[in-house]
Amino acid sequence: MYEEFLKKIDFLAELDSWELLTLADALQPVSYTDGSTVFKQGEQGEDFFIIVTVLYYYYFSYK
Repeated sequence: MYEEFLKKIDFLAELDSWELLTLADALQPVSYTDGSTVFKQGEQGEDFFIIVTVLYYYYFSYK
């Protein structure tokens, strides 16, 4: 289901078919409600996100 989508992501282009299928099998769609925090900058993550649809976003500038 997700294999064709994953093939279009640049940093995953080097994966072979078996690796793409393994990743695709592990993916689970998740939705968040308005105002939810998906992740915070600087915090260690436990999940891998591929953001498909963004209704709005924030821009951070590092000085």
